Amino acid sequence: MEHRWGTRVELDAPAEISTPTGFAASGYVRNASVSGAFVETRMKFPLLARIALHPLARDGEWLDAWVVRVESKGIAIEWLDPGMRTVSGLLSLRSGAAPSAGGLDALSAASS
Repeated sequence: MEHRWGTRVELDAPAEISTPTGFAASGYVRNASVSGAFVETRMKFPLLARIALHPLARDGEWLDAWVVRVESKGIAIEWLDPGMRTVSGLLSLRSGAAPSAGGLDALSAASS
């Protein structure tokens, strides 16, 4: 299913995930490329589900994607038709810092 092209960039970017039916979840974009990303999330999405991802840092814009792999810690997604400006904005969130100490627990606490 995966069709990755481009170099993966390691990230630690909090994000919102939504579906066309209005379901919403939180997660962290752990890595991304021009073709897709891996999002750590506790929510389980079915393979081939259509989602939208909104990075919460800076002026993140919504990116439409579909789930191409489901793992115990999250989902691998492939962008549907991203604008290069939008993907570039996400990739620019690259941080030299270590991943957040709290991970999904910190994100859940912050949104409560």
